[in-house]
Amino acid sequence: MLISGVDMVGGILAVTYNKIGYTLIEKGLKNYLNNDFNNVYISQNFIMKGSECIRINLESSSNTQSTAKYEQREYSVMLRYYFNRIINNDGVNENIKGKVDRLKKKLLDKRTNSTNWMYLDVDEIEYGIEDDENEDKNIYIVQYDLTLINHNPLN
Repeated sequence: MLISGVDMVGGILAVTYNKIGYTLIEKGLKNYLNNDFNNVYISQNFIMKGSECIRINLESSSNTQSTAKYEQREYSVMLRYYFNRIINNDGVNENIKGKVDRLKKKLLDKRTNSTNWMYLDVDEIEYGIEDDENEDKNIYIVQYDLTLINHNPLN
């Protein structure tokens, strides 16, 4: 029996909820990207496997609208694309930037996805990130800042 968002199970009240952050947002992005980037390791942790990897990390969410029937939240996601090489000539530069543009296009092709999110936008792309992940390594990092909006019916 559902009572105000609470299930009665054997006389014990169990809170019911939808798994949105990981299941719909992080895993949803990973599954979507896996179709076109099947030779690229995709995870929420940085693990350099092969010559490229993608890290998807949900950073925050904020309520944009709530009613008794639904909740709408905006999710901020950091996506990093790692290349196990340095840009040392025009050919490598063109190849990496082409892959960066391909990933952006793939994301924008799925701006709306009725099962996982109702809206996706690529807010910013930052090239040549330098931090502890590429310290003393020949790794080129590109960071995408994404905004996804999820519409969650409460009943």
